[in-house]
Amino acid sequence: MNMHIQQMQPQDLAFCFDHARREGWNPGLHDMDTFYMTDPAGWFKAVDGANRMIGCISAVAYDQTFGFVGFYIVTPEHRGGRVGIELGHRALDYLGSRCVGQDGVFAKVANYETWGFEFAYRNLRYEWVDGALPEGGGIAVSPCTPVMRPALLDFDAGLFPCRRDAFVQRWLALPESVVRVAHDGATLIGYGVRRRCVSGYKIGPLFARDHAAATALLRELLQGVAPHTPVYLDVPEINPAAVAMVESLGMNACFGTARMYKNGKPTLDVDRIYGVTSFELG
Repeated sequence: MNMHIQQMQPQDLAFCFDHARREGWNPGLHDMDTFYMTDPAGWFKAVDGANRMIGCISAVAYDQTFGFVGFYIVTPEHRGGRVGIELGHRALDYLGSRCVGQDGVFAKVANYETWGFEFAYRNLRYEWVDGALPEGGGIAVSPCTPVMRPALLDFDAGLFPCRRDAFVQRWLALPESVVRVAHDGATLIGYGVRRRCVSGYKIGPLFARDHAAATALLRELLQGVAPHTPVYLDVPEINPAAVAMVESLGMNACFGTARMYKNGKPTLDVDRIYGVTSFELG
Protein backbone atom coordinates (compact mmCIF):
# COMPACT_ATOMS: atom_id res chain seq x y z
CA MET A 1 0.00 0.00 0.00
CA ASN A 2 1.20 3.50 -0.85
CA MET A 3 1.33 5.18 2.57
CA HIS A 4 3.45 7.83 4.18
CA ILE A 5 3.70 9.80 7.44
CA GLN A 6 3.28 13.58 7.57
CA GLN A 7 3.18 16.19 10.27
CA MET A 8 -0.38 16.97 11.23
CA GLN A 9 -1.94 20.38 10.66
CA PRO A 10 -4.65 22.04 12.80
CA GLN A 11 -7.38 21.08 10.33
CA ASP A 12 -6.46 17.41 10.86
CA LEU A 13 -7.44 17.46 14.54
CA ALA A 14 -11.05 16.68 13.65
CA PHE A 15 -9.91 13.22 12.51
CA CYS A 16 -8.32 12.57 15.93
CA PHE A 17 -11.39 13.77 17.80
CA ASP A 18 -13.86 11.87 15.66
CA HIS A 19 -12.00 8.58 15.78
CA ALA A 20 -11.39 8.92 19.54
CA ARG A 21 -15.15 9.35 19.86
CA ARG A 22 -15.78 6.29 17.69
CA GLU A 23 -13.39 4.24 19.84
CA GLY A 24 -15.48 5.13 22.89
CA TRP A 25 -12.76 7.23 24.56
CA ASN A 26 -15.21 10.07 25.22
CA PRO A 27 -12.93 13.01 24.38
CA GLY A 28 -13.47 16.44 25.86
CA LEU A 29 -15.40 18.78 23.58
CA HIS A 30 -12.74 21.49 23.85
CA ASP A 31 -9.58 19.43 24.42
CA MET A 32 -8.04 19.38 20.98
CA ASP A 33 -6.69 22.92 20.64
CA THR A 34 -5.10 22.78 24.08
CA PHE A 35 -3.58 19.38 23.38
CA TYR A 36 -2.24 20.48 20.01
CA MET A 37 -0.79 23.79 21.20
CA THR A 38 1.26 22.02 23.85
CA ASP A 39 3.57 20.81 21.06
CA PRO A 40 2.31 21.36 17.50
CA ALA A 41 5.38 19.66 16.01
CA GLY A 42 4.61 16.38 17.78
CA TRP A 43 1.43 15.40 15.89
CA PHE A 44 1.66 12.97 12.97
CA LYS A 45 -0.73 11.44 10.48
CA ALA A 46 -0.64 8.52 8.09
CA VAL A 47 -2.08 9.20 4.65
CA ASP A 48 -2.78 6.84 1.77
CA GLY A 49 -1.97 7.34 -1.91
CA ALA A 50 -5.00 9.61 -2.30
CA ASN A 51 -3.77 11.75 0.63
CA ARG A 52 -6.60 10.55 2.89
CA MET A 53 -5.88 10.24 6.60
CA ILE A 54 -5.83 6.63 7.76
CA GLY A 55 -4.14 7.04 11.13
CA CYS A 56 -2.79 9.48 13.68
CA ILE A 57 -0.59 9.75 16.75
CA SER A 58 0.49 12.50 19.13
CA ALA A 59 3.97 12.62 20.64
CA VAL A 60 3.94 15.67 22.88
CA ALA A 61 7.31 16.82 24.17
CA TYR A 62 6.62 18.82 27.33
CA ASP A 63 10.31 19.70 27.69
CA GLN A 64 13.69 18.10 27.01
CA THR A 65 13.12 15.37 29.61
CA PHE A 66 9.53 14.10 29.23
CA GLY A 67 6.99 13.38 26.54
CA PHE A 68 3.68 11.55 26.22
CA VAL A 69 2.19 9.51 23.39
CA GLY A 70 -1.55 9.50 22.72
CA PHE A 71 -4.20 9.44 20.01
CA TYR A 72 -2.61 6.30 18.56
CA ILE A 73 -5.39 5.41 16.11
CA VAL A 74 -5.47 3.53 12.82
CA THR A 75 -8.68 3.19 10.84
CA PRO A 76 -10.09 -0.35 11.24
CA GLU A 77 -9.49 -1.40 7.65
CA HIS A 78 -5.77 -0.57 7.90
CA ARG A 79 -4.97 -2.21 11.23
CA GLY A 80 -2.49 -5.05 11.55
CA GLY A 81 -0.11 -3.71 8.90
CA ARG A 82 2.54 -1.06 8.41
CA VAL A 83 0.43 1.98 9.35
CA GLY A 84 0.56 1.57 13.10
CA ILE A 85 4.21 0.53 13.06
CA GLU A 86 5.28 3.55 11.02
CA LEU A 87 3.27 5.95 13.19
CA GLY A 88 4.81 4.47 16.34
CA HIS A 89 8.33 4.75 14.94
CA ARG A 90 7.78 8.37 13.95
CA ALA A 91 6.44 9.29 17.39
CA LEU A 92 9.27 7.63 19.29
CA ASP A 93 11.90 9.02 16.94
CA TYR A 94 10.51 12.49 17.57
CA LEU A 95 10.64 12.11 21.36
CA GLY A 96 14.15 10.66 21.25
CA SER A 97 15.82 9.88 24.59
CA ARG A 98 13.15 11.52 26.72
CA CYS A 99 11.25 9.53 29.30
CA VAL A 100 8.01 8.74 27.44
CA GLY A 101 4.66 7.90 29.01
CA GLN A 102 1.49 6.48 27.54
CA ASP A 103 -1.84 5.01 28.60
CA GLY A 104 -2.52 1.89 26.57
CA VAL A 105 -5.44 -0.50 26.55
CA PHE A 106 -4.76 -3.66 28.51
CA ALA A 107 -4.93 -5.92 25.45
CA LYS A 108 -1.98 -4.09 23.85
CA VAL A 109 0.44 -4.14 26.81
CA ALA A 110 2.55 -6.93 25.33
CA ASN A 111 2.80 -5.03 22.04
CA TYR A 112 3.98 -1.87 23.77
CA GLU A 113 6.56 -3.83 25.73
CA THR A 114 8.21 -4.75 22.43
CA TRP A 115 8.65 -1.01 21.87
CA GLY A 116 10.54 -0.73 25.15
CA PHE A 117 7.66 0.43 27.38
CA GLU A 118 7.41 -0.89 30.94
CA PHE A 119 4.19 -1.30 32.86
CA ALA A 120 3.81 1.06 35.85
CA TYR A 121 0.21 0.73 37.09
CA ARG A 122 -3.40 0.68 35.95
CA ASN A 123 -5.66 3.70 35.61
CA LEU A 124 -9.35 2.89 36.05
CA ARG A 125 -12.18 5.07 34.77
CA TYR A 126 -15.02 5.36 37.28
CA GLU A 127 -18.50 6.60 36.41
CA TRP A 128 -20.84 8.63 38.62
CA VAL A 129 -24.49 9.19 37.64
CA ASP A 130 -26.99 10.68 40.10
CA GLY A 131 -24.92 9.26 42.94
CA ALA A 132 -24.20 10.36 46.46
CA LEU A 133 -22.00 13.37 47.14
CA PRO A 134 -18.99 12.89 49.39
CA GLU A 135 -18.81 14.64 52.71
CA GLY A 136 -17.05 17.99 52.62
CA GLY A 137 -15.00 17.41 55.77
CA GLY A 138 -14.49 21.06 56.62
CA ILE A 139 -11.87 21.69 53.90
CA ALA A 140 -12.11 25.11 52.27
CA VAL A 141 -12.76 24.93 48.51
CA SER A 142 -13.17 27.86 46.14
CA PRO A 143 -12.83 28.88 42.49
CA CYS A 144 -9.28 29.54 41.33
CA THR A 145 -8.43 33.24 41.26
CA PRO A 146 -5.47 34.72 39.36
CA VAL A 147 -3.52 35.23 42.57
CA MET A 148 -3.76 31.46 43.22
CA ARG A 149 -2.30 30.48 39.84
CA PRO A 150 1.40 30.43 40.82
CA ALA A 151 0.70 28.15 43.79
CA LEU A 152 -1.48 25.91 41.63
CA LEU A 153 1.25 25.60 39.00
CA ASP A 154 3.80 24.70 41.67
CA PHE A 155 1.43 22.12 43.15
CA ASP A 156 0.85 20.58 39.72
CA ALA A 157 4.60 20.43 39.01
CA GLY A 158 5.08 18.24 42.06
CA LEU A 159 2.71 15.62 40.65
CA PHE A 160 3.83 15.44 37.02
CA PRO A 161 7.17 14.32 35.57
CA CYS A 162 8.02 17.89 34.54
CA ARG A 163 6.64 21.40 34.71
CA ARG A 164 3.80 21.95 32.24
CA ASP A 165 2.78 25.51 33.06
CA ALA A 166 1.69 26.49 29.55
CA PHE A 167 -0.53 23.43 29.24
CA VAL A 168 -2.10 23.92 32.68
CA GLN A 169 -2.84 27.60 32.03
CA ARG A 170 -4.79 26.64 28.90
CA TRP A 171 -6.46 23.71 30.68
CA LEU A 172 -7.78 26.00 33.39
CA ALA A 173 -9.37 28.20 30.73
CA LEU A 174 -11.26 25.48 28.80
CA PRO A 175 -14.82 26.45 27.84
CA GLU A 176 -17.55 24.61 29.76
CA SER A 177 -15.18 23.74 32.58
CA VAL A 178 -15.16 24.20 36.35
CA VAL A 179 -11.95 24.70 38.32
CA ARG A 180 -11.78 24.37 42.08
CA VAL A 181 -8.90 24.67 44.55
CA ALA A 182 -8.67 23.41 48.12
CA HIS A 183 -6.72 25.43 50.66
CA ASP A 184 -5.62 25.30 54.25
CA GLY A 185 -5.42 28.93 55.23
CA ALA A 186 -3.17 30.54 52.63
CA THR A 187 -1.71 27.20 51.48
CA LEU A 188 -3.09 25.54 48.37
CA ILE A 189 -3.54 21.81 49.08
CA GLY A 190 -5.21 20.57 45.90
CA TYR A 191 -7.05 21.38 42.72
CA GLY A 192 -9.40 19.76 40.23
CA VAL A 193 -10.97 20.49 36.85
CA ARG A 194 -14.30 19.29 35.43
CA ARG A 195 -14.75 19.61 31.67
CA ARG A 196 -17.49 18.84 29.17
CA CYS A 197 -17.09 15.70 27.08
CA VAL A 198 -18.99 13.93 24.32
CA SER A 199 -20.84 12.10 27.09
CA GLY A 200 -21.20 14.03 30.32
CA TYR A 201 -18.09 15.33 32.04
CA LYS A 202 -14.63 14.21 33.06
CA ILE A 203 -12.79 15.34 36.16
CA GLY A 204 -9.05 15.61 35.70
CA PRO A 205 -6.72 16.31 37.17
CA LEU A 206 -7.77 15.73 40.76
CA PHE A 207 -4.60 16.39 42.75
CA ALA A 208 -4.74 16.74 46.51
CA ARG A 209 -2.56 16.71 49.60
CA ASP A 210 -4.67 14.02 51.24
CA HIS A 211 -7.96 12.14 51.19
CA ALA A 212 -9.86 14.94 52.96
CA ALA A 213 -8.82 17.55 50.40
CA ALA A 214 -9.56 15.22 47.47
CA THR A 215 -13.00 14.41 48.85
CA ALA A 216 -13.85 18.07 49.36
CA LEU A 217 -12.78 18.90 45.81
CA LEU A 218 -14.72 15.99 44.35
CA ARG A 219 -17.85 17.12 46.19
CA GLU A 220 -17.60 20.61 44.69
CA LEU A 221 -16.91 19.29 41.20
CA LEU A 222 -19.90 16.95 41.27
CA GLN A 223 -22.31 19.60 42.47
CA GLY A 224 -24.44 21.31 39.85
CA VAL A 225 -24.30 18.46 37.34
CA ALA A 226 -27.66 17.98 35.62
CA PRO A 227 -29.66 14.85 36.54
CA HIS A 228 -28.81 11.68 34.61
CA THR A 229 -25.52 13.21 33.39
CA PRO A 230 -22.48 10.95 33.84
CA VAL A 231 -19.23 12.18 35.34
CA TYR A 232 -16.00 10.21 34.89
CA LEU A 233 -12.82 10.17 36.98
CA ASP A 234 -9.68 8.28 35.90
CA VAL A 235 -8.12 6.92 39.07
CA PRO A 236 -4.64 5.42 39.47
CA GLU A 237 -5.30 2.01 40.99
CA ILE A 238 -1.98 2.27 42.82
CA ASN A 239 -3.54 4.93 45.11
CA PRO A 240 -5.79 2.91 47.45
CA ALA A 241 -7.26 6.03 49.06
CA ALA A 242 -8.45 7.24 45.65
CA VAL A 243 -10.04 3.88 44.85
CA ALA A 244 -11.73 3.79 48.26
CA MET A 245 -13.04 7.33 47.75
CA VAL A 246 -14.84 6.59 44.48
CA GLU A 247 -16.06 3.16 45.51
CA SER A 248 -17.55 4.62 48.70
CA LEU A 249 -19.82 6.68 46.41
CA GLY A 250 -20.95 3.62 44.50
CA MET A 251 -18.96 4.58 41.42
CA ASN A 252 -18.13 1.65 39.11
CA ALA A 253 -15.10 1.12 36.93
CA CYS A 254 -16.15 1.11 33.27
CA PHE A 255 -12.82 1.32 31.40
CA GLY A 256 -9.13 1.21 32.10
CA THR A 257 -5.63 1.68 30.74
CA ALA A 258 -2.11 0.58 31.54
CA ARG A 259 0.21 3.48 32.35
CA MET A 260 3.54 2.61 30.80
CA TYR A 261 6.89 4.36 30.47
CA LYS A 262 9.91 4.08 28.19
CA ASN A 263 13.44 5.29 29.00
CA GLY A 264 12.89 5.07 32.75
CA LYS A 265 9.99 5.68 35.11
CA PRO A 266 9.45 9.07 36.75
CA THR A 267 9.20 9.26 40.52
CA LEU A 268 5.70 10.50 41.33
CA ASP A 269 3.86 10.87 44.62
CA VAL A 270 0.87 8.84 43.46
CA ASP A 271 -0.69 9.06 46.92
CA ARG A 272 -1.62 12.64 46.00
CA ILE A 273 -2.92 11.76 42.52
CA TYR A 274 -6.66 11.04 42.85
CA GLY A 275 -7.44 11.55 39.19
CA VAL A 276 -5.17 11.80 36.16
CA THR A 277 -5.47 14.76 33.80
CA SER A 278 -6.09 12.75 30.63
CA PHE A 279 -5.23 9.47 28.95
CA GLU A 280 -4.04 11.41 25.89
CA LEU A 281 -1.41 13.75 27.39
CA GLY A 282 -0.81 12.22 30.83
